[in-house]
Amino acid sequence: MTTDTPSPNLLARFETGAAGALLDSQLLELFVDAQEASAFETIVRRHGPMVWGVCRRVLGHHHDAEDAFQATFLVLVRKAASVQPRDQVGSWLNGVAVQTARKVRATRGLRRSREAAVSEVSESAEPARSEGDERLARLDRELRHLPERYRVPIVLCELEGHSHREAAEQLGWPIGTVSGRLSRARELLARRMSRAGATAPAAARGSLLAREAVCRWAVSPAAPVPKP
Repeated sequence: MTTDTPSPNLLARFETGAAGALLDSQLLELFVDAQEASAFETIVRRHGPMVWGVCRRVLGHHHDAEDAFQATFLVLVRKAASVQPRDQVGSWLNGVAVQTARKVRATRGLRRSREAAVSEVSESAEPARSEGDERLARLDRELRHLPERYRVPIVLCELEGHSHREAAEQLGWPIGTVSGRLSRARELLARRMSRAGATAPAAARGSLLAREAVCRWAVSPAAPVPKP
């Protein structure tokens, strides 16, 4: 239950510079109930690379991805109080990022259709996308359809790189539950990817490829994570 103000112990930990060690639910509590901007910034630093990777995979174009990245965290600003359960901020942001990026892509398509009516659009306007990029974008779409109990460990362990123990601490689950649900989530993703047209071997590697893509796009100096 949300309270009007965070607990004194939580505020004390935050004020002594321990924000990075707080759980997502605690950071969200500080942001929602105490309007602590630094708590929000910590959430962005923690989940920004994952959100950026999703936006880049769906859109390809750097500037469009920046727009989607910014919009995703603006949604969090507006709807932070409604995020439930609060310990699953990463999963919630993943879903918002996919939806936001797809809306940006649709808007971009409409804009280019209008431009094409009066002038010829250069083929170079749309960045080339490899088969691997398309498969990763499809992975993001399919991930949204997994039940929450399976989507959460995929986001934490595969897209954000947390260990099973770290994910268990974040979620309050036994490590065995995290490992079991992660294994099941990979199986479900493989089936969905196969039905969506990916080959079975590629689908089985899908979640690992996604994590590699996040690291490649989020850490590369050529594609820094933008600030919200």
